[in-house]
Amino acid sequence: MKKLVLLFIMILSFLVYAKTDYTGNFKTIKYKKEIVIKENSQFIFVNPSEIRIDNNGDIFIMGKKQLLRFSRKGKYMGNLFKYGQGPGELLNIESFVFYKDLVFINQFIPHKIVCYKTNGKFIKEFRAKKSMQKLLICDKEKCLMLKYEIPFDKIKNKISNLDVKWNMYKVFFDGTFVKYNVYFLSKWVIFKGERGVGANEIEKVRYCYYKNKYLYIATNRKYMINIFDLDSEKIIQTIKKDFVSVKIKNKKDYQKRGFVKEYYDDIQKMIVVNKQLWVFTSKVNKNRGILIDRYSLKGKYIDSVFLKIKGIESSSDLKQTIFTAKEKNIYVMFNNEDNMRVEKIKII
Repeated sequence: MKKLVLLFIMILSFLVYAKTDYTGNFKTIKYKKEIVIKENSQFIFVNPSEIRIDNNGDIFIMGKKQLLRFSRKGKYMGNLFKYGQGPGELLNIESFVFYKDLVFINQFIPHKIVCYKTNGKFIKEFRAKKSMQKLLICDKEKCLMLKYEIPFDKIKNKISNLDVKWNMYKVFFDGTFVKYNVYFLSKWVIFKGERGVGANEIEKVRYCYYKNKYLYIATNRKYMINIFDLDSEKIIQTIKKDFVSVKIKNKKDYQKRGFVKEYYDDIQKMIVVNKQLWVFTSKVNKNRGILIDRYSLKGKYIDSVFLKIKGIESSSDLKQTIFTAKEKNIYVMFNNEDNMRVEKIKII
């Protein structure tokens, strides 16, 4: 009996069930706008999908055949993307991360990782001995990556909605890898045809990290965040919360072969701001802004706040906007074809 009680306590220690009264009169975050980056004769944004800040404060924006670099003041400094199939060249970019003065760039098909200095000088490239999809974190000897595993044995119909497992790996620079004893599930729609199998993600992988210490990852439509400690190589906490999902009003953009998405993912974005985890929920009030839950780095709930940003008035607007942060600065990439721009704001 004592062993059962102890086991129950241990399970609870890894799960934080955050109860929040969303009817409260939460405060609105104050900030000042510091820089705005707009397209000009030197560059245009082509399907931007990710923005990151290096240790010097330089701004890097990933797009189609682009890894644009800007100074901390917003001055354009060039495109690191080098098209081709030779050493240091790329056909596409899936994701990129920094380690000190290095940038690691992941090419999905065909798989390889290219490493440059942040000034664009080519250093090396390598391939995992098993093709990987998502690059999460790199350090001086390895990278942390995700690989999805489609359960082909469970495909019974022409169209199936299935849980797909994302396994996590350490990939060393010589291509060898080690599989972690953790995985994450997300819902996919699988199409089975005469010529093979196709797939679409219903639930997107969303993640951010704090230095090379904690990885925060959400793969479920419902409100759930796993905190992975890179030192212990374990999930140290899972945050769950009662959350009334926001219904999608205009479904035209969400109608894909095999399913129609009814609700937005409860968690839209995650960033680390001034040593706090900020979770952008799908609740957007036209007058007050985005409802954000704030946690300590280890996942203890702090409070909920509104962040009002001009141009984000709905859940649909939020879904299309890209965020990152460094210390007290938040960088917002407005992915609107008529007015693509980056704004740097400082929390005060």
